[in-house]
Amino acid sequence: MVYPTIDLDAFGALFHDHVAFAIDKQQRMSDVIGGQAHNWQLNLRSGLLTFTRTDGLPMALGPDEPETRTLDAPIQLLGSEAQAGDDGTWLWAWANTESNIPDELQQAALSLYQWGMAAGIAAFTEPLTPHHRHGRRRDAGRLVLLPLLV
Repeated sequence: MVYPTIDLDAFGALFHDHVAFAIDKQQRMSDVIGGQAHNWQLNLRSGLLTFTRTDGLPMALGPDEPETRTLDAPIQLLGSEAQAGDDGTWLWAWANTESNIPDELQQAALSLYQWGMAAGIAAFTEPLTPHHRHGRRRDAGRLVLLPLLV
């Protein structure tokens, strides 16, 4: 299969400009839900990801928040990855017509698409892109960090 050419310089620069902020958000979420001491359940109908503490401690939501051992977080589906041998692909949710993903769960992916069109960054506008080259992961992990900024 022939894939579109992705301008890795523009994409890489964007990633490097925002990666620390995205990682900070992920670390804060880990602190709130208790690191490894949790279970999670995804409900695509409601669009909620529910975390439950398994160590008996409350979530670390803040001093003014009521004590709880569960937390519901709204989700957005960005896309999916497929692996095949040394290659693999990323398919954006807005391009995945076979899965019938609810429109309300694709808003972040659509925002990235629109922003990518305006900024001329093909990584956000090409429906299907490769994310492996020469047997190593490329870009799929980066793609899932950037929407934390949307």
